[in-house]
Amino acid sequence: MHKFEPHLELRSNLGTNFTEDSVWPTFTDIMTVVLMIFMLTMVASMLTNADLARQLMTAMEEKDVSTQKLGESLSQLEFMQMKIAALEESLEKKKMEMILLADTAKMLETDLAAKDTIIVELESQVSELDKNILALGEKVSDSNKLLEQAGKDNAERIAALLKAHQLELNRLEDERRQTMVFLTKEAESKLKTSNDKLGALLVALKEKEKTVDALKRKEEKLELTLARQRSAYTVLEDKYNKLIGPARSTLGKMVVNVRYSREGRTYTILFKDAGAEKYENISEKELHQRLERLKNKLGKKLYVRVIIPEESNLSYNEAWTFTNSLLTKYDYYYQRED
Repeated sequence: MHKFEPHLELRSNLGTNFTEDSVWPTFTDIMTVVLMIFMLTMVASMLTNADLARQLMTAMEEKDVSTQKLGESLSQLEFMQMKIAALEESLEKKKMEMILLADTAKMLETDLAAKDTIIVELESQVSELDKNILALGEKVSDSNKLLEQAGKDNAERIAALLKAHQLELNRLEDERRQTMVFLTKEAESKLKTSNDKLGALLVALKEKEKTVDALKRKEEKLELTLARQRSAYTVLEDKYNKLIGPARSTLGKMVVNVRYSREGRTYTILFKDAGAEKYENISEKELHQRLERLKNKLGKKLYVRVIIPEESNLSYNEAWTFTNSLLTKYDYYYQRED
């Protein structure tokens, strides 16, 4: 058996001397060991608390940074929405201008049609003059016949009458020629003016179409930028949710699946209830009715999974708006109380 060496006596009873070696530890040794254990435990606890405090400070700083970035993203999102609204208003103005140009072109076409009608009427008048000339020619022919029948006694009178008829015929012919030249020049001048106006309008219409195309391209760029901003906002929102609350999980939840896509101008919604094996093709109104019933029945256990296929033909705004609307209204994670 091991024997302990003599030790210094710290108790108050100093009058008693122990001459024999003791095999049991004294009370002082026991208390010293307990004190050392307590101090080691306290030091370990202090180190653990310091590490936890440092982690808490780091988490608080990350939360502040995320909150600041979230505020900046929201400000940028509002600014982009204002710019998109201004562009949409400008696009509407350009569309109205195009409609006005189209109406002006229609009015010019109507004016040209009226000018064509006038030209047709003038041509009809010229035709009437030609008929009158033919009638006068027939009268001259009749006069010649009368001249042959009257004989030499009436030759001078008939010759004068014939000359008068010939002068009248020449006058009518000159009048017809002058009328034709005047009407032709006037019609050509009006037609040229109308063609010039129509050409100018067509050039302006092409310029407007170029402007509209440029605005459409700019709108597509802005939509892409907005989609990126929303994606960044979603990432920040996920980080923020991770800081302040548990992650969204299907554990212990009733999961319903909703597939959303578009074919041309037709939108398709496929719904699969919890426990069902196949999807059902339903309308948007019926989808909201079913989800409302499930929300009332399941409460905080309803998990809505929105699936947007790669070949859905949906724009980012359409997919994001549909997904955000369903999750905000019915999903358990977005129904949590603040």
